[in-house]
Amino acid sequence: MTHDLKNPFLSQVGVRLRRNREQFQPGHDVTVGYETVDRQSFVRIWFRTRGCSSDLQGLCTMCNYGVSDAIPEDIVGRVKEALRGDAVAPGATVLLSPSGSMFDTREVPATTRQALFAAVAETPAASVICESRPETVTLAAMREYQAIVGDKQAVIEMGLESADPWVLRWCVNKRSSVGQFFEAADVCHDAGVAVAGNVCLGTAFLNEATAVDDAVRAAQKVIDAGIETCVLFPLHVRRWTVLEWLWRRGLYTPPSLWSLVSAIQQIDQRRLRQVSTAWYRDYNESNDAARAVMPVLASPGACPNCERRLMVALDEYRDKGSIQALNEAVAIPCDCHNDGEKGSVGVDPEFVAHCYEEIGKDVLGVPWWDAHGAAVLSELRSDWVRRQATA
Repeated sequence: MTHDLKNPFLSQVGVRLRRNREQFQPGHDVTVGYETVDRQSFVRIWFRTRGCSSDLQGLCTMCNYGVSDAIPEDIVGRVKEALRGDAVAPGATVLLSPSGSMFDTREVPATTRQALFAAVAETPAASVICESRPETVTLAAMREYQAIVGDKQAVIEMGLESADPWVLRWCVNKRSSVGQFFEAADVCHDAGVAVAGNVCLGTAFLNEATAVDDAVRAAQKVIDAGIETCVLFPLHVRRWTVLEWLWRRGLYTPPSLWSLVSAIQQIDQRRLRQVSTAWYRDYNESNDAARAVMPVLASPGACPNCERRLMVALDEYRDKGSIQALNEAVAIPCDCHNDGEKGSVGVDPEFVAHCYEEIGKDVLGVPWWDAHGAAVLSELRSDWVRRQATA
């Protein structure tokens, strides 16, 4: 699995946009959050590392999950403290999150990773989740993961984001391909590790109707491939990202919560049992350190009359897997319902090209764009023609 599909132009832009961002400082090493997912306790433990390797290279137009110095030496002890006592209920799921890949040794050394898994193995949790990029998944690492957590179900969470290769390259700037994602999922399954596939709703450069269609297609492909869970992530606008640049210029708006509900409703009942959602609210709202380093500037929403009602319905869906509350919420008429799924379905490569020119001139400079812009747009359009020929 050696593909590398990163977009050099967007990567340069990403590096430039992130060069002055703040870092997590010592003292903010571990945060713990509690939720209910599928009627079970869900414990989310984040720990400080140097940050995602892809993020540091300017990839992913929507991401900023924080950077810092190398992982603290006492991080295992700090995580163990978070797991002690009644912090983890019997049957709970524990998510260990370095805001990157647990299996990238530049982010989390192998000995640290192993010690963290062993710490979770001592709790009464039923399952443990950690995130990995597809390119860091190996059979040996997955077998080790499942062996250390023992009788608990090991789960790998991976970002597919979109099942459209053109969207992944030109809108998301994802390094791994669609094929690489599914190859990595097969490796996980060979080791007895379950998979949760993440899908974006509200990808950069897509209008709302197209973003919903793209998310639904990706979710259905994830489930049809035999992956245990698909998680729909509506995007927030985070500081120091391409999304922020677009948002500030009126070229991007976070998806409406109505669009998230619509995407869930468009997935057929057979698949829907395996579809969840997350981050329709900002989980770092009360975390001052996270808010300073990873500020959210704009979030999915609705009018004041509907937003709380939709949040409660989405909580009900996430908690119990029941769509009834969503259907009841949709049945109540409101003008803001029309904010969802704006535009006609279909990627517009010329809008992407227009945004690229504006970004290139503003972020990299007019001389850079004058020297390289034509080549960037030529490749974008050529790749679009190839996409259309194989559609």
